[in-house]
Amino acid sequence: MEDKGGIDFRDLHDFNLTLLAKQGWRLMTNDSCLMTRVIKAIYFKRRNFLNSNTGGSPSMIWRRFQQSKVVLLKGCQVRNSPWLSCPIDGKINTDIRAEYPDLCVADLLRGDSKAWDEDKVRAIFNDRDISLILCIPLSMRSVCDGWTWLDEKSGLYTVKNGYRILRSNSQLPVVQGDSDLWHNIWKIRVMPKMLNFLWRATTDCILTKFKFKQRHIVEEDTCLFCNQASESTLHVLCYCDFARNMWHYSSLGWKADNDENVKDWLALFMKHVVQERWGLIAAVCWSV
Repeated sequence: MEDKGGIDFRDLHDFNLTLLAKQGWRLMTNDSCLMTRVIKAIYFKRRNFLNSNTGGSPSMIWRRFQQSKVVLLKGCQVRNSPWLSCPIDGKINTDIRAEYPDLCVADLLRGDSKAWDEDKVRAIFNDRDISLILCIPLSMRSVCDGWTWLDEKSGLYTVKNGYRILRSNSQLPVVQGDSDLWHNIWKIRVMPKMLNFLWRATTDCILTKFKFKQRHIVEEDTCLFCNQASESTLHVLCYCDFARNMWHYSSLGWKADNDENVKDWLALFMKHVVQERWGLIAAVCWSV
């Protein structure tokens, strides 16, 4: 919701993972895709994507794909998915969260993957689940398996469903933000691209030299305008000499109080300016 962070993305990190998982799903299901053929030839010739590893010298894209596997794995874990042949409740009811938090269906098969590991099944599950698992027939023929995302009627992975699964399994607190600030930002009557920019700035989503250095893309992050400090979002919008001049020329004046992030600085700024001039704040930020 808008008063809890902008556009209903509770956690941008998780949302980005679900977007990357969409590409991971393509690696699993579309063998004819050029991207799949190239990446598979380099990183997992004799495995599937879920069983692949990062490798010795992976590219940045492959490292991101590996991080996104957590979404797809959560979608096919034993305790989350309705994979049992029971029309009433297809999920297991044995509590295995503490002892086997990451158990997958494939872990219950023997090495040749053509029979259930009956000893393991009986050691982990209760009587109801044991009978339902062992009655599931496994193909003895060497046929190609297919991937199906059970939480979607189409059987295909979607970003929306992946995000829901990831957040439902997350133990992290929901990032709420300052609801008054969000409410005020979305009330500003300016072009949507300016509001979007303010939202990106306050959620620290703008790619600056500071962020590039954090990701080891560049070696130094000095501001191009003043050559005096690290080029962070807050510096560019507030503390850089160029930004200060922009604020003075705008008639709003320069206002700061040793703020540590854009959200705190913007909240303070808007508190000292009448609502009719909030649009000018957005316009100057966009111009800088």
